[in-house]
Amino acid sequence: MNGRARNKVTALLDRAIGHDGIAPDLLLARAGALAQQVPLMYASVLICMWAVAATHFQVAPLAFTVLVPVALTLLSVWRLVMWWRSRSVALTIEQAARRMRQTLVIAGLLGGGFSSWALVLAGYGGPFEQAHVAFFLGLTPLCCLFCLMHLRAAAFLLALVTIVPSLIFFALSGNHVLFAIAINLALVLAIMMAILVRNSVDFDELVQSRREASLREEAARTLSEANGRLANIDALTGLPNRRFFLQLLAERLAEQSGPGQVIVGLVDLDGFKAINDVFGHAVG
Repeated sequence: MNGRARNKVTALLDRAIGHDGIAPDLLLARAGALAQQVPLMYASVLICMWAVAATHFQVAPLAFTVLVPVALTLLSVWRLVMWWRSRSVALTIEQAARRMRQTLVIAGLLGGGFSSWALVLAGYGGPFEQAHVAFFLGLTPLCCLFCLMHLRAAAFLLALVTIVPSLIFFALSGNHVLFAIAINLALVLAIMMAILVRNSVDFDELVQSRREASLREEAARTLSEANGRLANIDALTGLPNRRFFLQLLAERLAEQSGPGQVIVGLVDLDGFKAINDVFGHAVG
């Protein structure tokens, strides 16, 4: 039962990341792009988180200013190091798919953890501390969304578990300033998500165009090789023909050095076409 449930979850995640509907090279390209951007995402989130924790150190409990940030830092550093090491590693299709499935799940878990922690801190301190939390909840997720651009499912999930709860919290806070911030964030989020999707689609189209160009180049090279064989190999016997012999002879003569002469004799059989016409090429 556990194995069957695990397979269903894996199939659901594969559909979310597009593993079952895209070309393997596109999946690898997405994983490679994520390997360049995800470490930057975690680094920026950790810096912003500890800045918020520092401003609340005097007004919030130690558990929310030290213990929870340390736990989130350990999880984030683990993911950061894993992605950093994969930057120069050639992943297989299955490794790339597994890495992206993990990223999708962890984006939801860590995103929910960071946003929940920040919303708890919003209840402590004065207007400046609350404004700092508002900036953290509004701007930091937008940075993360663009870092996850090549895994759109993770970007949408992160927006769902971070920005949407923040918008609801600010709208229901009773503070007209926070309510205005919520409206601004909603507008910015809509525009940013549209830009994110457009850039992600452009990236996919670029990878596809490169693949098509590579296929055309391979087809042209195959056609050139076939034309070369047809021009230099006798179709009936499969042996090198006169064109190939004369070309090879010219190359050997050009390499010839030292005294002496090279004499080449060519023997032609006249009237052989009549034999082929009457008795066929096999007899000829």
